[in-house]
Amino acid sequence: MRFVSPEFLWASFLIAIPIIVHLFNFRRYKVVYFSRVKFLKEVTEDSKSGFKLKHLLVLISRILAILFLVFAFAQPFIPSSNQNNLENTSLIYIDNSYSMEAAGMDGNLLNESKNKAIELVKSFEKNEKVVLFTSDLSSDQFRFYSPDDVTESIKKINFSPRSTNLTTVLNSMIDLVSETEEKTNNRLFLFSDFQKTTTSLSDFKRAELPCYFYQPKAQQKENIFIDSVWFESPVHRINTPSDVYFRLQNHSEMAQQDLTVTLKIDDNQTAPKRISAEANSSVTGSFNFTDQTPGIKSGTLSVSTSQLYFDDTYFFTYEIKDKVEILLVLNDNKTPKNLEQLYALDSYYHYESTTIGSLNQDHFKNKELIIMQNIDAIPGR
Repeated sequence: MRFVSPEFLWASFLIAIPIIVHLFNFRRYKVVYFSRVKFLKEVTEDSKSGFKLKHLLVLISRILAILFLVFAFAQPFIPSSNQNNLENTSLIYIDNSYSMEAAGMDGNLLNESKNKAIELVKSFEKNEKVVLFTSDLSSDQFRFYSPDDVTESIKKINFSPRSTNLTTVLNSMIDLVSETEEKTNNRLFLFSDFQKTTTSLSDFKRAELPCYFYQPKAQQKENIFIDSVWFESPVHRINTPSDVYFRLQNHSEMAQQDLTVTLKIDDNQTAPKRISAEANSSVTGSFNFTDQTPGIKSGTLSVSTSQLYFDDTYFFTYEIKDKVEILLVLNDNKTPKNLEQLYALDSYYHYESTTIGSLNQDHFKNKELIIMQNIDAIPGR
């Protein structure tokens, strides 16, 4: 029998506590009032054997309870019959996606997982081969390291914007050791919060491979984020007020009051807005602003929260043009000029008109809107 975390076996010394309690318990004396010595002797003979048996059973049950608890934390396992002559290979996966940013018992969930993984690696044999994977699945991770090297690599793990499906990670692990599977004892250790969106084991069919899971628990499961942003109008013009709308989600059991939402367009920030949201609901808000220069704009909408910061900011882009290029294709020169007169009212719309007979490929260059007016038929070329 071997143990995943043998350091917990030191806790077996706690069985000394019930033994000490048992020994001191026998030193207690009970006062029994009697009228004749004959009656006292009968009470002693009847209860002495039962009293000893009862306390002995209580002592044994307390010792077994402590030992079972220690063994549960030490995680014992029985190696297969041919493992004694095989080399050990441990594959470790540490989820470093942004969901691991939630606060746990030991800092954030990533920090807690890293500490547990380091404790695990310390229990490995010195000649054991170890592979370390993260959500990045970078090329340098597809190789074997010594336990000491892996410990240093674990300390350097930081958050990554990439969220990798758990099945992809497991299949990558299996592919790495598939060629040496018969020559090594392979074990998988997974440290993750196991989000529903990325945790699916439906395509993983390797039940015979020993897998050990550690799931750090977030102290607070609330999450507040901006899930969508949109404009009221698809057309953006210079020096024209524009409204940008957003929807904020409150995935928590508590109502959130006076959340600060800010809008920033390029380097210009508007006045922040306060918004409140009921528990497990969404709320819609908007900002009004005016762009004064053309070009491609980069915008951010941010909400200030105390949990899971990675989704507090929503990024978006849009474009403002000096003018809109329009092509009017007429049937002939006798076609009414009503559309030309309409677009001539606003210099923002730059139109070009031609007849269907003289239309060629150059007319379509840089045009954003093409209008065909009273066209009976499109001639073939």
